[in-house]
Amino acid sequence: MATLRIGKVRPSPKGAYDVNLTYSAFDLVNWKGNSYLALKDVPIGQEPDLAPTYWQLYAERGTDGQDGATGPQGPEGPQGPQGAKGDTGPRPSHEWGDGSTNPSTSIRFQNADGSWGTYVDILGPVGPTGPQGPEGPRGPRPGHEWSGTSLRFEQSDGTWGAYVDLQGPQGPEGPQGPQGDPPPASELLSTLKSVDGSGSGLDADLLDGLQASAFLRSNAASVTSNTLGARFGVHGDYAGGAGTGTNWGANIWAMGPAYDGSSSGTAYTLGNYYGINWLRAGHGNADAEVGEGLYIWQAGVRQAGIGTAGIATIGAVRAEGDVVTQGSVTAAGDVTAFSDQRVKVNVKPMQKALTKLQKLTGVTYDRTDIKTDRQAGLIAQDVQKVLPEAVREVVVDGHGETRLTLNYNAVVGLLVQSVKELTNRVIELEKANGSAE
Repeated sequence: MATLRIGKVRPSPKGAYDVNLTYSAFDLVNWKGNSYLALKDVPIGQEPDLAPTYWQLYAERGTDGQDGATGPQGPEGPQGPQGAKGDTGPRPSHEWGDGSTNPSTSIRFQNADGSWGTYVDILGPVGPTGPQGPEGPRGPRPGHEWSGTSLRFEQSDGTWGAYVDLQGPQGPEGPQGPQGDPPPASELLSTLKSVDGSGSGLDADLLDGLQASAFLRSNAASVTSNTLGARFGVHGDYAGGAGTGTNWGANIWAMGPAYDGSSSGTAYTLGNYYGINWLRAGHGNADAEVGEGLYIWQAGVRQAGIGTAGIATIGAVRAEGDVVTQGSVTAAGDVTAFSDQRVKVNVKPMQKALTKLQKLTGVTYDRTDIKTDRQAGLIAQDVQKVLPEAVREVVVDGHGETRLTLNYNAVVGLLVQSVKELTNRVIELEKANGSAE
């Protein structure tokens, strides 16, 4: 090791070298385990091992000695900065379901041979329904009220503003025209006698020149055999008395030109038949679902019927199309719909019924279009997103405004399929736990 001869000047120890400081000649610093002596004044940033112009190696670091005994643990220092992210560890030996093919509450474990076991849903079966809680407070009422064609809105302080009639004001009434002079009494009497009556007064027995005896009366058996104009109007017929099962009886109709007006009602052109009639149960066009009753026809096609007696139960009602009502429908008997497999094709089970059901919310609500008590049910728009087959859009007024309707029978199908899916999950859990029967 080289020795620097500096005479009798003593080095001035400065501790560890700091790149942010300047040093003077004969300053002694420590750097990377070695000691360096400044040969002259040293500017900032001149590291001892890289600037031999300014620094001279003074004492080189020796070999490390043996480690001494471990001293007592000092106090914990401040936490250092977070290190770089390490490598990803081994894959866990279990996996959760993806929420699609397998429920998100299901889990499977890896076997010793590296294969995966079956998913098991750890969501237990649904417990029994608890008692119904108290009814919550009634929600806020609508912020507007109608009164005829007038509308008012609720103010921010809870008071109501004035009604505003949305119907425009009535235009001004035009001026009344001048009143004409009445005709003389003699002229008026002469006019009346030329229209009806004879002599010096009016004859009350005449109407348009016909005697009262020419008109039908209600207190005697009266008939008329005249054709009803252009075959449109009202016709009453019950030929046959107690009936032979082929008579119409008490008909109200509008007829096409091919109708022959037969007195018995058995000879007619069905394709030209419009209107309403009472049909005997034994007639060939009576419907087995309605029996004897009141029927509505359009071009010979039966559109609706209300049965009263005969083949079907008294009071049976049948309509060929949808029935739309703004109010409630109450029936003393059951309300049913056709559901026969013989008239159904392309039948497919509902998929992911439980997932769809969980997206629905049972609600209570008030109606703004009609006055009614508070109601409960589902929102058609919610059901439309998961089961569009259960929702229909119908026109509710002459301006083309529409509303969504909900077939609750379709929701029953969703409930049935959801129960089956839950049952299958319970069976899988019981098998996994060895408790299945």
